[in-house]
Amino acid sequence: SIFRRSLIACLLLIYVPLMGVGYVLVNYASSNNDASDQGAMQSIQLNNLVQQSFSHGSFFFGHTSHEVFIPKKSIWKSSRNPVQEKLLNDEEIDVEEEKERCERYGVGYKLSRRRRLFLGALLAEESMEVLQAIGTEAYNIFHTVSYIENNDTHNWKYGLQAGYLLKLQQLFGPNTKVSVDYYVNASNSTTTEDSSLRNNSLQREGNTLRWKMNGMTKNDVAIVADADATFSRDFLRALQICDFPELRPGQTCDQSMVSGVTFAYEGSPMCPAGEGKREVYPSAVLGECVDRIGGDASVSRRPAEHEWRDDMHVDRKEGYGTYQNHSLLEKEGMIGSTTADSNYPLWSATDIRLSNAGKVYTSSAGSAIGYHFRNFVMSWNEIHIREADSDLAVGADCAIGKGSGIRSSFSRRTGYSMPVHYLNQDVRMARHRQWRSIVKKGKNDVNV
Repeated sequence: SIFRRSLIACLLLIYVPLMGVGYVLVNYASSNNDASDQGAMQSIQLNNLVQQSFSHGSFFFGHTSHEVFIPKKSIWKSSRNPVQEKLLNDEEIDVEEEKERCERYGVGYKLSRRRRLFLGALLAEESMEVLQAIGTEAYNIFHTVSYIENNDTHNWKYGLQAGYLLKLQQLFGPNTKVSVDYYVNASNSTTTEDSSLRNNSLQREGNTLRWKMNGMTKNDVAIVADADATFSRDFLRALQICDFPELRPGQTCDQSMVSGVTFAYEGSPMCPAGEGKREVYPSAVLGECVDRIGGDASVSRRPAEHEWRDDMHVDRKEGYGTYQNHSLLEKEGMIGSTTADSNYPLWSATDIRLSNAGKVYTSSAGSAIGYHFRNFVMSWNEIHIREADSDLAVGADCAIGKGSGIRSSFSRRTGYSMPVHYLNQDVRMARHRQWRSIVKKGKNDVNV
């Protein structure tokens, strides 16, 4: 009887946690498109998750990809070619290769092991197409990928539909902990553009909370990006092992940021968003300068002071780092007479996203070191039309082979490295055909 009781106790320890995970996943799978049912399922789902509440709203933390069971029928299988497989099989450190990689970005090679990278981004209406492109580029590189989804503009696309969530949690490889966490804003203002922008700024706090939960340290690197943008695989590997001055230990946290020039595609990997079109994004910061991660008893460092601007954007207060104005920090003695004894405030995820501090990197050839997959949507209705959107017009022209938009060569003639996901011709052509079909259905909404 003692043996029987021990056996029962062991079984309970094993299966009760699994039942909790299964309960949430069953709720994901059982939802349908009925609005009232979705509302009920949201309540059931969120109430079973770990919660942290603040004055502006609450975060509900889902399970990471290392904590969920993926049913056999839901296991995602890629269709990569030998070129892609070779590029993604780069975990082993080859010193000479790494030295060449570092030289491409004008920095030295110093580390003997790779830094851990933690990604933070917001999820809204991004298609699985763009998330798969991002996931392939970073396959098995990140320690943690933290997505935050909110109740502001949509119906929990990655919270209520198991198909989306389970596939997303596999896209970044088995070495990466992928999570989708949820933010519910306290005011329930969901109707205006202003409130949406405010919520976007506030919900990024969930990224830093998740990083801390997953064990981020001051020696790790935080990367903040939009869900449709990424550093190139080559640059991500460089961030892990090269001697970037902005990532050396002992930062003052003033200009301690690495940003990159990204190359934009419009709707299709065969449609660049215009000759010379470059954007500065994403950004990376050493963990010791990140809010909730950096700072210790020996360092007098605190989170930055923030305020609202134009009722939409959150930024650092005047005198606390906005536009490099640190007058109030100096007055309070936070900044000394020399750089060596200065301790600037820690960076929140929103600070990292909005700031232009630090250095913007390109490769030695001046090429972009990242990608922005604009409007990689599944239907025309998902595109947010803006007045005089010249990039969208170029992408639409490209889709139907009209005028200046005819840029369908996926070659290296521009000197840019190519996104790994689209080095597969079948995948590339399938997306281009899809984009062409989308544009033809919506051509009356844009000047094509």
